[in-house]
Amino acid sequence: MPVTQDEFSGRQFLIQAPKLGRTTLVQCAWIAQRYSPYLKNYYERKKSRGTGKAIIALARKLLGIIYRTLKNRWVFEDFPNFVLAEEAAA
Repeated sequence: MPVTQDEFSGRQFLIQAPKLGRTTLVQCAWIAQRYSPYLKNYYERKKSRGTGKAIIALARKLLGIIYRTLKNRWVFEDFPNFVLAEEAAA
């Protein structure tokens, strides 16, 4: 059965992704929340649901940041001071 675009949106992406990719993304999220105040704040807000769910939410957030960085061809310079473009404009 072919995979459609809708199946990769939201939560289904992390469920259907290869295990090595998911594990790597979660490990990157653990490190990123340690060094980035922006991601640490996001993780702390989600932590009330449980640490497992919070780290998965952070991994998805990090994946979105990576995707937008590559899509828009941004130059990634300083992660601890990183702010999304939408939030900087507000």
